[in-house]
Amino acid sequence: MMSSNNSKIHIYPRDLVSAKDGEDSSYWWLVDRRNHNVVELEVSSVYISNSMAFTLGNIFQQRLVKSLILRMCEVWPDVLYDILRQACRHNVEHLTLHRVRQIDDSCMRLIAESGSKLRSLSIHYRPSLEANGLGVLLRRLHHLKCLETLRLDGSPLSIDDDVTALVHSMQTPCALSNLKLLSFKSCLLTDEAVARILTTLWDPDRLPSLTTIDLSLNGCYKHGMQA
Repeated sequence: MMSSNNSKIHIYPRDLVSAKDGEDSSYWWLVDRRNHNVVELEVSSVYISNSMAFTLGNIFQQRLVKSLILRMCEVWPDVLYDILRQACRHNVEHLTLHRVRQIDDSCMRLIAESGSKLRSLSIHYRPSLEANGLGVLLRRLHHLKCLETLRLDGSPLSIDDDVTALVHSMQTPCALSNLKLLSFKSCLLTDEAVARILTTLWDPDRLPSLTTIDLSLNGCYKHGMQA
């Protein structure tokens, strides 16, 4: 089913899950409205077929979408890549990817390198054995010069790859100067990982706008508390 008002579009299960690729799109009315401003476009708990992805692309082309939310969706990596490419090309400012299947390294790289207009990014990510998408993203965070909020809540972060990549981005000169909030709630961070992140922030020239960092529900003991 789908709902729409003057500022939000929400696509969710029921009628949509029966749509088949190649048929006339049942979402045509979403792109045939006079109001061209969309504060929020959300797709929740559905399989994103090629036809739905095509219609989402039309929405990006015909409307000014500020926020894209994909939540608990089944989607092939190449289809997801195309949706994210459209979102970045049309300057989406707020991107949320929560428990979306098949977020691969290429999608993470695209977000970092093509999403320079992003102001907030929220990702709940479960890595596969073949991919380390968060490391790919975190290593390129300094490309997101407008980023104000980064939430990775519930995404397991390894100290060897992910935390090392994050620290590298935070140490890049003039990087992330607009970042105000970092949230790593329940990311399975070890005491050493928490300490490494906080120690990096000792330098007042790094992340000068940062006011809030959430490290709750992680391992924070001797070294983390000292930091």
